[in-house]
Amino acid sequence: MRKTALAFACLATPALSCGVGQWEVFDCTLSDGKKQLRVCSTEEAANYSFAVPGQLPEIELFEPIDRLDYRPWNGVGRTLFEDATFNNESYSYSVYSVFDRLTEGAMLEGGVVVKKDDVEIAHLRCDPGSVSARLDLFYEFKARVGQCWNHQDFTWGTDCPTN
Repeated sequence: MRKTALAFACLATPALSCGVGQWEVFDCTLSDGKKQLRVCSTEEAANYSFAVPGQLPEIELFEPIDRLDYRPWNGVGRTLFEDATFNNESYSYSVYSVFDRLTEGAMLEGGVVVKKDDVEIAHLRCDPGSVSARLDLFYEFKARVGQCWNHQDFTWGTDCPTN
């Protein structure tokens, strides 16, 4: 009985998990749990994984923090929206989280928008209630590699003001 329970627990463990020294920045299931999307990160690089739970990733991409296209929430409005884009040749995968902070009982939502040559070819939304997101960690990681966010032109740069 104990071996069966242990075997079942191992089978139930998600295929994707962040490694030692990595932060889970984003995680959700899609297609009623048939797919899993996860973003993990160290202070130097981020990792995008898309898989069927229990299997090796179908897509796995790595992006150095200094080259990661991360757009933080602009600080105004009722909707908190952030995204991080991973590139693979002519494809891009923009993982996003969105939260309506003025709607009572609102749930964190998210997903991934896939583009080929800047044309949207897929928009996969996370299953309701499955989203865990800390994309805001990228703001801190980019600052640690000497980048700052320009609120006027919505870009990252290295000409940062000193305190």
